[in-house]
Amino acid sequence: MSECAMRMLIRSGLIATVILGLIACGGETDKTGSAIDTSAADTGTTQPPGPVTCSVKPYGAVATSAADIIYQNNVASATGTHLAGSGGLASLDVMLEINDGCRLSVHFTKTTNGWELDQGTLDADTNCGGFWPEEGNGNYVLDKSNSLGSLMNLPDKVDYPDADESCAQVPELKLVGNARFMAGEDMLEVNLSGITLKGSVHSTKVDDGHAPGAYVSCEGVSCGDDLYGVYCGGCDESLTCAAGVCQESACLPEGDGNASEFAGLKGKCPQCGNHIGDITWTDRHGNEVNLHDFCDAPAVWIIKTTGW
Repeated sequence: MSECAMRMLIRSGLIATVILGLIACGGETDKTGSAIDTSAADTGTTQPPGPVTCSVKPYGAVATSAADIIYQNNVASATGTHLAGSGGLASLDVMLEINDGCRLSVHFTKTTNGWELDQGTLDADTNCGGFWPEEGNGNYVLDKSNSLGSLMNLPDKVDYPDADESCAQVPELKLVGNARFMAGEDMLEVNLSGITLKGSVHSTKVDDGHAPGAYVSCEGVSCGDDLYGVYCGGCDESLTCAAGVCQESACLPEGDGNASEFAGLKGKCPQCGNHIGDITWTDRHGNEVNLHDFCDAPAVWIIKTTGW
C-alpha cells in the first residue's frame, strides 16, 4: 500500500471495520487513478534542487618511465566549465593523489578540433608506491610541445545546462595520451591511458568557448598503440605491425647481429640491418612483442623497467 494511503479505522466493540482510501500525493492522477510523474525533468527545471555535490572515483594506473603509479581507489577530483545554453563541457581539470602526495594534475582545454592537454604537474615522491625509485622524486611540469592528450566518454551536456553550477555524470570517463614531464633536466614519460574516472564532474557555467567532440581511439590505426598510447590490437601470426598497419614482414628470420660479410666477427657493425637476431619481450598489456615486429618502422623506442 502507498504511504499516501489514508486509513480510516472505525471500531465497534470487538469488531473492527477497516476502510481504506487511496489518495495520490504530490501530483495529479489520470482517469485510472495512477499518479502522473511531475518530476523536475518533465517540468523543465533549470536549476539543481539543492547544493551541487559531485565526486569521482579513480580506477587504474599511469605507466611512467620510472615505474607505474596506481591511483585506483585513492583520492581524485574533476572540475570543469560548461557553456551557457548548450551545457557542453568546455574544459576539465583532473587531480589524482595518494596519501596527500604523488599528486598528478592535468588540465584539458577547449579547442575547435577537440580536447587538448595543455597544462600539468606531477609531484613525485615516496607516496607513488613501493617500486618508485628515489631518483624519480621531483616536481615535474608538463612539456606541452612533446605531449598529446585527450578525453573519452564525456557526456553531451551537464545535468543542468543553464545553472551556474552543475554536475555532469561520467559513468566511465577515460584519460588518454602520452605526456612528457620535466623537472629541470630530468625527464619523465607518462602514459595517461590507464586512468578511468567514474562518478560526476563539478562544472561552472561560462559564456563563451568551444564544446569539442571527444577523442576517437585508434583512428587510422589497426594495430599497436595510437598516438595517444591506446592499444589498438595485434596482427595475425603471418603479419607484423608497422606504423599502425598489419603487413608482411621484410625481416630475415635469423641473424647473429652481423651482416653476412661480417659473419663470425664479434661486436656491432654499421651494416647489421635485418640480420639482427629476433628478441621477445612482454609488453605492459601482457602480450609478447618481437623485435622483428618493428622491421618496417622508421624508428623504435623501447623502455624496459624493473623494480627491486
